[in-house]
Amino acid sequence: MSSESENIKLEAALKEVTSAVRRCEKIKPKFAEGTSQHSLLKNRIQALRIAEYLMERKLYGEPAASSEKEAACRDFLQIKTSDRPICEELEKTLAPIRSIQHKCQAGQKKHEVSTKIYQQLQKQIDAMILAEDLILNECFGMKSAPSVKEEHRME
Repeated sequence: MSSESENIKLEAALKEVTSAVRRCEKIKPKFAEGTSQHSLLKNRIQALRIAEYLMERKLYGEPAASSEKEAACRDFLQIKTSDRPICEELEKTLAPIRSIQHKCQAGQKKHEVSTKIYQQLQKQIDAMILAEDLILNECFGMKSAPSVKEEHRME
């Protein structure tokens, strides 16, 4: 796959993820804090923000974090610079991403392939697959890189 076509796919996926974040943020106030629905949305938003961060980084290099994105990814960014096992934290974001993908696939079964709804759901599925790949690649890259402790031992 050429870099140009990869960038087109990444930009489309980033647009879908950003849209999903907006939709989740919009409905989050409807659920009382502490309820399972509120927790689900909170986890989903955090996972989507991390996916958004990874997509922007792949497209543009280190993204200029807006205060909203920086706040959403603060834990991720702090873990990245500490000794804590970031891969475990990143793997926790896979469940919400996979859940969105599963719900979209279930929704597709209710519609004909030629419909606009089916095609929109496919865009979301493609974005979640790409997000999952980026998260897994980030983990793989970290597992193959020396940890912070190992780097200090080498000095």
